[in-house]
Amino acid sequence: MEPAETLALERRARRAYERGRLGRAFLLTAWLLPVLAAMIGSCRVLALSGVSGSLLMLAAVGLWWRGQAYGRAVGPGVGAGLVPLGATISTAALGHLGPALTCWQVCLTICVTAGALAGLVVGHRAAQQGSDRRSFLVSAGVIAVLVGAPGCAFAGAAGIIGMSLGLAAVSTPLALRSSLPAR
Repeated sequence: MEPAETLALERRARRAYERGRLGRAFLLTAWLLPVLAAMIGSCRVLALSGVSGSLLMLAAVGLWWRGQAYGRAVGPGVGAGLVPLGATISTAALGHLGPALTCWQVCLTICVTAGALAGLVVGHRAAQQGSDRRSFLVSAGVIAVLVGAPGCAFAGAAGIIGMSLGLAAVSTPLALRSSLPAR
């Protein structure tokens, strides 16, 4: 075989391989449909659910296509994001969320606390990733925030920011503590 033919064959094989990986990533998004339904059902602002859900799907496809720690982070990130989403859905179902200031404070507290609990999940799983822990931490954290954001919208932008800060404050030290040199 000529070198040019070999190069062309390698390029075609690589494109086919990448198309296959991308197709698999799109197929995997089917298991996110119940999560999207929960996100849409939990948020008073349909546009936020739509934007968050669209970004979740795009991020999941991109991370699964990329593979390695990035792809492994999607499942734990979704699971972690269901903590704040589920906490606010449960609180609303119990009738504790409303327009009053005390309800807003309760929801904000729930968002920060649920974000911290989600951070436990993300940080613990990231610490197990060895040298890939930072990639995993960021990827899972982004996915968790996208899933949890519609639930924390009860408290407005402060709820989403509070959830994100709670997640980062717990997950980052937990994930990176094992990367510090031993004394």
